[in-house]
Amino acid sequence: MFGALLAVGVSACGGQTVNMKQAVESSVSLDNQAMPADIKLASSAILMKIKGYGDDSVQGVNYAPEATKNIKAVGLDYDGFKLRGITIVNYEPTAEGTELVGLMVFEDAIGRRAGVRYLAEYQVGAQGIVIQHASVVQVHTMNPRIEAYVVPFNPNVDQAAISANHNALYTYAVNSSIPLSKAQTGVGDYDVFLFVMDRSSTTSETKGRVSKNDSRGSGFEDATTLLDYNGWQVAVISGELDPKADNTLYAKLLHTPGDEAIWYSRSARLSGLFGLTLKAQAAEEKKAKK
Repeated sequence: MFGALLAVGVSACGGQTVNMKQAVESSVSLDNQAMPADIKLASSAILMKIKGYGDDSVQGVNYAPEATKNIKAVGLDYDGFKLRGITIVNYEPTAEGTELVGLMVFEDAIGRRAGVRYLAEYQVGAQGIVIQHASVVQVHTMNPRIEAYVVPFNPNVDQAAISANHNALYTYAVNSSIPLSKAQTGVGDYDVFLFVMDRSSTTSETKGRVSKNDSRGSGFEDATTLLDYNGWQVAVISGELDPKADNTLYAKLLHTPGDEAIWYSRSARLSGLFGLTLKAQAAEEKKAKK
């Protein structure tokens, strides 16, 4: 099983917290007809800089010297991610210049998300806009989305190969997972994969636990291996399990926000709770209906 694996990958940078669900729900496309043209131009220019394009990538936008040094320093890598939407946080056009603050949410083909908060200060003229200053920081949600998959242990699987990158591991977990109702009768060896689908900061903390009850604090952690793929974390819980046993057993994902959150918000949150027995699963379904 995965107990011997080490954490892999390079962690994400720090940033600020954001309600990712709310940001997605309130976001709009850059193609939105109601969005002022200068917002479209400035936001498009920032987006292209994030993706690594040059200063001349958006027609009608020019940069003052040193204007984008705080974008280049962030070192974002969103290969394979598409812009899901933009939320405008602040827009203040004045005679002296305009300040624009927004959130960009990115998503890839398997549903992983990442967000950035951007600032652009610019002047609007007859030839377009000139950005005087721009900056970008990553944002992280305090309640990340979690996906869970229960996979019967297969000794013929090359663990090193499937854990080499996030997509390989995710594909394996999705394709090899089984519903608890179709699990074998009796005790067997299983790997439980808990995928954190929102990017985490380096100062946050993620834990995977197994417990007989659904409370936040209790649980056994020693069966968990934590993998990190540039900020997208996976907790793998390995061990013996009887999905049809007459008791409750749960897998838990606890997430503690890092330095991106204000100090009093840095407490462990139960971001994911999943029944590992049919009895536990039924109990959770009953609670959800109330």
